[in-house]
Amino acid sequence: MFIFALSPRYLKVSILTFSALLIVFVCSYIFIAFAYSGSAIYANAKLDGIDIGGMDVEVFKDFVVQHVDEFKEAAIVVTVHEKPYSFQSEELGIVYDVDKTIQEIANLHENGMEYYASVISSLLKNKEFKTIITFDKDFAEKVIYERIDELKDFRNAQIVVENNKWKVLPSEIGYDADVDELIGRIENSLLIIGKKEFSLDTYAEYPSFITDEAEWLLPEVRKLTEKMHYLITKVGDKDQKFPINFSDNQNWLLITKSNNEKWEVALNEVMILQRIIDEISPLVEREVQNVQIESFEEINGKLYADTEGFARDGLKIDASTTLKNIISNVKNEITETKIVAEKIPSKIITPVGSPFEFSQKISAGFSNYATSSPERIYNVKLGLNKFHNRVLAPGEVLSYNEHVMPVTNEAGYKNELAIFGGGVKKVPGGGLCQVSTTVYRAFFNGGYEILERYPHSLYVHYYTAYQDGLDATIYPGYGTWRGKDLRIKNDSPHYLLVQTYTDDENLDAVVQIYGTSDGREVAVDGPHYLDNKWIGTEYIEDSNLPIGYEKVEANGSYGKLILWNRKITYNDGQEKDEEIYSQYNAKKKVVRVGTGGYSAN
Repeated sequence: MFIFALSPRYLKVSILTFSALLIVFVCSYIFIAFAYSGSAIYANAKLDGIDIGGMDVEVFKDFVVQHVDEFKEAAIVVTVHEKPYSFQSEELGIVYDVDKTIQEIANLHENGMEYYASVISSLLKNKEFKTIITFDKDFAEKVIYERIDELKDFRNAQIVVENNKWKVLPSEIGYDADVDELIGRIENSLLIIGKKEFSLDTYAEYPSFITDEAEWLLPEVRKLTEKMHYLITKVGDKDQKFPINFSDNQNWLLITKSNNEKWEVALNEVMILQRIIDEISPLVEREVQNVQIESFEEINGKLYADTEGFARDGLKIDASTTLKNIISNVKNEITETKIVAEKIPSKIITPVGSPFEFSQKISAGFSNYATSSPERIYNVKLGLNKFHNRVLAPGEVLSYNEHVMPVTNEAGYKNELAIFGGGVKKVPGGGLCQVSTTVYRAFFNGGYEILERYPHSLYVHYYTAYQDGLDATIYPGYGTWRGKDLRIKNDSPHYLLVQTYTDDENLDAVVQIYGTSDGREVAVDGPHYLDNKWIGTEYIEDSNLPIGYEKVEANGSYGKLILWNRKITYNDGQEKDEEIYSQYNAKKKVVRVGTGGYSAN
């Protein structure tokens, strides 16, 4: 180690000299830095390989604008099969950002000290900058596919329907290319001045479902879809139909290739299921409706339950089973499928400690009043209400007339047509026979003993729905004549509850019987039409009518004989077979024919 020893005098002189030189250097450099700060570019800086160091900022801004314009004005040419396609950079989503480029470089020198630092650093290395570019490659890919005609998707053959007619749209070969690789080459050339040229090779893509295969499959498509298909459900005794036209939309079909490489066509089960759930279920299904009995009371020696409303079974479509049946039926060229629906049993809830229990619905009776007048409908509803919540004890006999009497206007009944002596006329309570018919059907279907029942003397269209030939006419007696009644015995060991209501949607009268089953099974069979005759029309000349004019005075009626069979099998094995005949008289149609002195024409 060498140790230099300086006298204090020489040391002081040395320090003062060095300090003076340092002050001069710093002041000079600060002066230079402040002189050039904000007006000169970073020393030894380069933009895209071009020297811009020390360039005046305003000059630099003009330079960048011109520099970028050279990039933007250069065309990008893609040649496909010797056909050139020219693009401008903006068309491909390429943006040269002049402002950001200038800002990144020029804003480094906001004060002299920064410039001072830049000069110091420039002694060590160059500062490289790139023009700032954004490139939307997804957009560029989309434009290239849209503009270059040689690039197109292959097209499978299609089986489509137009105006309910099936036809084949032919398949087409497609052509594709490695567009991602092309975009990469374009990206790498963005900072090259001048025209940019690229070649693009294409390759073929072949459809998987060709025209010949579609033509071969077309007859099977027509077989599946050419016939309208109907879903059917029972509303009362009538069929309600919901059509499905498999020829109104090709989405009804699924075309797939099986494991053995064979094309197959089938119905679109998901779409059919959606139709059932969305459009048919709301029209068919209903929520179960239970009722709570609040108490029991005796009115005029008859026992009634006190409830709010009436019980009604719910209905839920079994969509999967219905769908399975549709597919099977269509394959077998069956045009109708019954909707499979599950009944959700309604419940009668009795008070705690009640001696009665109505644990299940035993049976029900229905009739339809669709063509009835408002007065007749009113009488039907009033008559049904007389039986609502009626409780029948074991062995008790229900007399219909006892419940509806007196049948007068004062009792609330309206005047409407009823059958009398082979004809019809308006009387209070017209329509009550529809109530007696519905009550009769409910107990008949439940297998209970019918003590007294009479069919109408004439065949009436009101009672043809549901169980034609099972009607019950009534007529209150006068004096010693007790009239015609409907009397039914509860020949079971359990209490029964009668509930009634009108279904205003389907215009049905409904009587339901709830109780506890005693094990009897009931089978009913009918109607069997044994006789059906027409006895003709009687024409009566009437000089008060114009010549040739005809006026119907009385509608005729067919004479009919209808048979029903009822077989009851009791819990102990005993059987009871019954034949129920309903005889309806024939009635001539009466027409008055004009013979007056002037013509009806």
